Amino acid sequence: MNGRPIDLEEMRVLLALAEHGTLLRAARALKTSRARLRRRLAELEQRAGAVLLAREAGALRPTPAGEVVIRGARRLFEDAELLLTTAREVAQEPTGVLRVALQVGFPDQPLALIWKMLRERYPKLRLDVRISETPLAFVPEQADVAFCIDDPHEDERFEPILVWRLYRTLMASREYLRRHGEPNCLEDLQQHDIHTWRHPQAHGDRLQLSDGGSYPIQPIITCSSDRMLCVLASDGQGIAYVPDPRLPESLWPDLVPVLPGLVSSPVDLMGYVPHTLKEVPRVQILAEMAGKAMGRLRPEAAYAPGDHSTTSKNSR
Repeated sequence: MNGRPIDLEEMRVLLALAEHGTLLRAARALKTSRARLRRRLAELEQRAGAVLLAREAGALRPTPAGEVVIRGARRLFEDAELLLTTAREVAQEPTGVLRVALQVGFPDQPLALIWKMLRERYPKLRLDVRISETPLAFVPEQADVAFCIDDPHEDERFEPILVWRLYRTLMASREYLRRHGEPNCLEDLQQHDIHTWRHPQAHGDRLQLSDGGSYPIQPIITCSSDRMLCVLASDGQGIAYVPDPRLPESLWPDLVPVLPGLVSSPVDLMGYVPHTLKEVPRVQILAEMAGKAMGRLRPEAAYAPGDHSTTSKNSR
């Protein structure tokens, strides 16, 4: 480029030609003449110093250089629309739809607590939630924020937010432990059915220990739903290896930790917001509610790593 500011009309012409494939169809879509489109494309290619669209079998196709410019142009228009959205909403009470993309396996209880706090404070706000193995792919076109599990993304388009830090540990019902006995060491777990929580960054066949080591297991059930595993544990069907579910207003008050000083590892729940949306009220208050919810975590549920002399010799 020769130093002139980016011409949005030229970018709009390029996108229309790439989408419609011919001068005629693009001219009809933009309600202008083919001569004007041909001229604007020539001006853009001259400034770029490269052919951006080539004619193939009677249609215009992006060249490799054209693909690069087209991707940037699409992002440019997306960011412009997000900026206008921010300007409209920045001084208003959060309303409308907050679109959220969750990673498969995201724990249920923290979200339920955050949603409840949101609804109590902002009753006009609505939620649209979708679940995917790649939630960032939905932002910003189909989601305002993405939530991931232990998944640090380095992308300059997004601002990362620590939503919650939980500790993954073993949980069982009091009745189950009364009937089957409480394990006193890692080897005792071999006499119990273990159900493990799975997410994209989790190791389903190893327990993560407080001292940084791990211990191999053969789980009876591996599942991405921590809720299902807590239901099984509450029903006395075994020991669940899940993010500690003992949050305020827990759905499973009968569950207690097993080997809490030995089996424990942090699980960071991360949120990712596009920089162009971080000033939008409905997005800002989501981070605010997440911080308040994390502050309500019961102290006894956070088993921070420490020194434990009872670690098994087989735990490495």
